[in-house]
Amino acid sequence: MHDEYLLTNQLGGYSSSTFKDGNTRKYHGLLIASDQKIARHLIISSLYECLTSDQKYYLHTFTFKPGIKTPEGSQFFRSSLLGNKQVQLNYEVPDIKIKKEISLAQEHNSVTVKYQINTNKKVQFDIAPMITNRSIHGLKQYRDDFKFQLKKHLNNIEVELSPEETLSIKVLTFNPKSLLNVNYDIDLKQIIYNNFEYSMEIARGLSAHEDLVKLGEISFELEPGDNYITLQFSYENSRQNKTFKQPDSLKPVLELTPPLTSRMSVLKEFKNYLMKHSYDFLVEQGGYKSIMAGYHWFGDWGRDTFISFRGLLLVTKRYKFAKDLLDFWASKIKNGLIPNEMSGPSYNSIDASLWFIIAIYYYYLDTKDPKVMDLADEINNIISEFIQGTEFEIGLNNKGYLTWKDDKVSLSWMDSNYEGNSLSGRKGYLIEIQMLWYNALKVLEYFDTELNKTCITPKIKALIKQLHKNINIDYWDNNQKYLFDYIKGKEKSDCIRPNAIIGLSLPFKIFNTARAKQIIKTAEKELVTEVGLFSLSPKDKNFINKYKGSMDQRDKAYHNGAIWPFLLGFYLKAIQNYYGKDSQALVKTRLTAFYEMIAKMGLNYLPELFDPADNDAEGALSQAWNYALFLEVFNDLEQ
Repeated sequence: MHDEYLLTNQLGGYSSSTFKDGNTRKYHGLLIASDQKIARHLIISSLYECLTSDQKYYLHTFTFKPGIKTPEGSQFFRSSLLGNKQVQLNYEVPDIKIKKEISLAQEHNSVTVKYQINTNKKVQFDIAPMITNRSIHGLKQYRDDFKFQLKKHLNNIEVELSPEETLSIKVLTFNPKSLLNVNYDIDLKQIIYNNFEYSMEIARGLSAHEDLVKLGEISFELEPGDNYITLQFSYENSRQNKTFKQPDSLKPVLELTPPLTSRMSVLKEFKNYLMKHSYDFLVEQGGYKSIMAGYHWFGDWGRDTFISFRGLLLVTKRYKFAKDLLDFWASKIKNGLIPNEMSGPSYNSIDASLWFIIAIYYYYLDTKDPKVMDLADEINNIISEFIQGTEFEIGLNNKGYLTWKDDKVSLSWMDSNYEGNSLSGRKGYLIEIQMLWYNALKVLEYFDTELNKTCITPKIKALIKQLHKNINIDYWDNNQKYLFDYIKGKEKSDCIRPNAIIGLSLPFKIFNTARAKQIIKTAEKELVTEVGLFSLSPKDKNFINKYKGSMDQRDKAYHNGAIWPFLLGFYLKAIQNYYGKDSQALVKTRLTAFYEMIAKMGLNYLPELFDPADNDAEGALSQAWNYALFLEVFNDLEQ
């Protein structure tokens, strides 16, 4: 992952690849467009780039089945710089220096590629897009006679991808020495390249081969001196709104700001890093407001959205976006359930609604916005549905505990499932769900007092007291000085997992300080690493010390050993919750150690998880709740 870059466009679209080895994932591409339902489509996979002087020099690297790289342009790669909205790649071939910048437009499916080429002799430079039009989750093969419809007009090429979809390619050039445009020709010939191979998909045990179409090759005649070439690729769908403003495409390649490590403390650099990437996950298309759970393959998930809500939107003071997002998701509530995934949508989550309630509470604390009154009504509706019983046989038992009885689904964040069976074995009354449920009820109580509403009943007040008492009695594992992970009938799971820590991070406390500190100390001993928390104690007989191999192998380790960075955020929040100002030194030490480890690994992003065996970054390239939770920790550190 250290070799990958990611640029996002606030629509859910992105541009991503490696710096030097070409596309190693099916999710990599120069332009991935997003529609109004946040369905992503790979439009341009990569560019064919060839310089010809005394011989041919290829800047691109293609990998074909079976793992053959040809050509291997990485030999000419020299360095890179990564910014918020652009990445700069520097190449050098004999007597020629090339500076290439890729920048992604915001709020439009458009990418601009700029070249600054310095040569001391005349050379030819050929560029052609390698295109397709497919879901990011799929792969595509083409018949030998397949052709896209092409049109050329002056410096524009239009590619008809479908009756509604068009890819526009615009060419701009300049040579400052001659004060003339660079001469070029456009060839509309199309060639299908078969059996591209993506090594990362093979490593993940997934399909990894597809065809791409090379078309619209542009041949530039470069004169001695500096030559500037700009290619602008824009995807249009007649069914989508257009909000794009034309960029200044003739502006020379930008110089990017290098990392700030040498100029500031590690903690300050870490916070700046988090702030810089906080916008990566925000999506806004018309009235659609959401947070992408992660890149490359995650969409907008209810649970991830509201776990990330405070850090990405409130700590960064994006209050209007926050309120609009709450209103948007509130409009999607069905029978008390927030969608787990917005695509569909699907409602298979018990905790997304509870995180939604806590997000409303944090929003009101920060803003005191009187318009939150309508959302307070949504809290009442959700709680009423849960008490009465709703989908997936969600409901309460006689102790006030919240669960679901549908054995075919896993509704918590530890939702890995194989052939209808939970791979974590977690069923019944899960500890973090009870602590979230208690917090949701306390939020309702808070708004009843704060806003003088009458929605809380004596029955709910009694339920709050009952829950507080029963959780303290039933979930305390005195032997391990920790909390039972779940209760099902007479079974109490003594597996040490991080879910108790999630509960201790919440705003309304259930346990007294002494007991909470015992829980934190046990977690420190059993679960905490420099880069996150184990999803299961390594001492447990079911612990899996490897997150690699096929999808089935990785699914089994997903919640039974894999290390999750976002859980370190919850752990530090729990420490802040119960140690107060005495926590500052420890929290700073942990934050520093984490960021230094990320830097040592050469990672540009905070990945979904780490392999428990070797700390290799695994899963999605970049995950929203990692940034959000660490931003919360920084925010509370400064209070």
